[in-house]
Amino acid sequence: DAYNSLERGNTQVFTLSVLLSSLLIYNSPGVPKREDLNKMTFIAKLANSIRSKTDRNLNGNEVKQIAPGFFWLLRDALLKPTDRSGQPCHFRDFLLEKVLPKDDNDIWGDTDTIQFKAAHFLLHFFTDFDAEMIPPPSTSSEVMENIEDPKYKDKISPDFIQQVEYVRTKIFEKCKPKRGYTAGSLVNGIYLAGMLQMYVDALNS
Repeated sequence: DAYNSLERGNTQVFTLSVLLSSLLIYNSPGVPKREDLNKMTFIAKLANSIRSKTDRNLNGNEVKQIAPGFFWLLRDALLKPTDRSGQPCHFRDFLLEKVLPKDDNDIWGDTDTIQFKAAHFLLHFFTDFDAEMIPPPSTSSEVMENIEDPKYKDKISPDFIQQVEYVRTKIFEKCKPKRGYTAGSLVNGIYLAGMLQMYVDALNS
């Protein structure tokens, strides 16, 4: 969010960023909670912006075609994710089982909440959903305060370095060329300029 910006302006900028990207990385600190979904309500808002304001009147399949992948990156995490049975699991599975509802009969019960609608849209709008965690560079406050000092380089956690490299490689593997409206089409410079103009006109109307 920009300083002194209005909610509508923030939503417009985010909507434009999502529509023009091929991969959206949601970078959040600490343990993920359902309250995080409150921050994602703008995702649900962008659906209306796309479908109702463009001259093309995009249908659901076209919107899905141009949607990016979604990558939830949890940083400085000490979380040990478990599934509903209490067994250790991957962070992605933790999100799908405990944070994001899969269907109307899931654990939340009330499907009319803002969180449920945002989560439902998150899983159905984006072409791919994945997630990873990165532990803190150190549990020492001294190291964290001097993280950029070369003298502390050997005090940075090896797990942090290893996981950063793993996540970096995974993100690059997920970065694909931007797709067009029709199946199999890719966006070039002229195509991108046309999309940008259409989206800006739609969001400003």
